[in-house]
Amino acid sequence: MELHSLAQTTSYLQNSVQWMEHILCTSCKLTQLRPFQLELAVEINKKNHVFCVIATGMGSSA
Repeated sequence: MELHSLAQTTSYLQNSVQWMEHILCTSCKLTQLRPFQLELAVEINKKNHVFCVIATGMGSSA
């Protein structure tokens, strides 16, 4: 499913934290995100600059 059509099928308010979590979990086939993943995704969606250093194995590629 394309991200655009996926975004239209959710009942969450678009661009809310719940919406972002739903979109990312569904499109990445994850059951949940780590807190920093969701926080960074929200900031990127707000068009803020993000710099993040994450240790190997902590979920940087999800």
